[in-house]
Amino acid sequence: MADRRELFPARAYRTFREGGSAALEWAMDRYRGAWWVIDEMREGATEWMADSPGCMIGGLALLLWGSMMALYVQNLLTGQLGDEAVQIAVGGLLAGTIMSLLIASVLAALIYLVLRFIVPWVISAVIAALLFLPILIGCVLYGVGLAGLTMVELLLVVPLVLLWLTQLWYLAYWHIFYTCPHCSHRGQPLHVCPVCGEQYAHLWPSLYGHFFHICGRCETKLPTLDWLGRSKLERRCAGCGHRLDVQGRDPERLVAIVGAGSSGKTCYVMMLVRELLAGEQSNRSGMSAEIATDEDRADWEPDAAALDRGAVPAKTQEGVPRGFMLRLSRNGRRELVYLYDAAGEEYDSIRAFARHRQIEYVDGIILIVDPFALPNLRHSLDEDEVPAHGAVTPLEEIVDSAINVISLLRRPSADGRHDLPLAVVVSKGDTEPVRAVLGDIANGVPDSDRCRRALEQWGAGPSLQTIETYLRSVRYFACSALGREADGDGDAPFEATGVLEPLRWILEHRGRA
Repeated sequence: MADRRELFPARAYRTFREGGSAALEWAMDRYRGAWWVIDEMREGATEWMADSPGCMIGGLALLLWGSMMALYVQNLLTGQLGDEAVQIAVGGLLAGTIMSLLIASVLAALIYLVLRFIVPWVISAVIAALLFLPILIGCVLYGVGLAGLTMVELLLVVPLVLLWLTQLWYLAYWHIFYTCPHCSHRGQPLHVCPVCGEQYAHLWPSLYGHFFHICGRCETKLPTLDWLGRSKLERRCAGCGHRLDVQGRDPERLVAIVGAGSSGKTCYVMMLVRELLAGEQSNRSGMSAEIATDEDRADWEPDAAALDRGAVPAKTQEGVPRGFMLRLSRNGRRELVYLYDAAGEEYDSIRAFARHRQIEYVDGIILIVDPFALPNLRHSLDEDEVPAHGAVTPLEEIVDSAINVISLLRRPSADGRHDLPLAVVVSKGDTEPVRAVLGDIANGVPDSDRCRRALEQWGAGPSLQTIETYLRSVRYFACSALGREADGDGDAPFEATGVLEPLRWILEHRGRA
């Protein structure tokens, strides 16, 4: 979409052009009025001289002759002429009179011609210049003043841009972003004009304006900083256009839940959300949460009703997942937590896994491992001891796909490993074969070393070595998402154990990082 805003130097030029045009038009109106009056006077004098040339020349000749004769008589009376000169002067009075009359007539004719044809145009040019000079000076002063104001505005951009950069640094320092839960785009959002709906990607102090930008469609003033009111504008994702109603206020924590299909991943996520919504007094984890958006709340309510009556929620549909957002309270801090749960089939190959762009930004990964999909445990059990619904994709394929995508989207540290916390969670901890190795987790969640030894015992050793080779922070957990078999105990609600510990570890780890 084309940006309709106007750069303020261009706006200053337009203002100068419009204001200067108006001032020039006003001055030219006055100039034309004064010129009309002067031109009328000039035309009247010219017409009078054209109508009465004899009177004009005769009058000028008499005036000049009289002046010359007065000068002659004055010299004679004052004695400036000597005795001989007096005789000559008196004798030549008549001749002098005639000569002076002829000279005065010629001069009068020349003066008439000058006054008739040359002087009016000279006077017109001089008067035009005198009338136009103030207009010219005014335009110059107006332009200089506007240029000075423009320079002042340009200088004001510098501290405002520094203020904006400080705000960006503050947001980055506290991990406050605008991550879209739909497409995982992270960056400055589009701000929407409240009047006409025009969207702007760069609404900050710039050449478009200092404190406000002018909407290019409806000329509404749009604030350039949050403390000026920008946070009240509607925001949309610059990647897909979805609304961003809750982003930009609290630190964001993105957590991806990864696992093969039928590994218990969906049940884990649902019970994790349920435990967080129950509050810290109920789950005794120091964490509580509320659903952040109406869209997530509408998706959650049917699953919550199913869990309350002892039914298992439907499997996650294939496709790039939408982040389920929670406002989490932890240790007196508020955070916006995104939980990404994709269908297990999305992790079967690198190509499918690579569609999950949120891996580039996640603060941690929870890997759900179905112990019954591991070869040693599965081969040690009879067919009737293996749950009917279990993971099909081998753990090695899930791990290899995840590590390849992490290496593709994230930059490793100097030692070649990624500082991305990974919580490996053994699911179905309520089943008898798992309890035989890890103990009854209802009486206490086993520690990380015990869970790792159990995974090695069940045949996950190569996958664990791959994980620990490429990731610096790995910890092992065990949980029972439902507390019992999904098809047992009738319609009694499920009771989860150990679902909060992996999330809490990831959040605490990122808080220390």
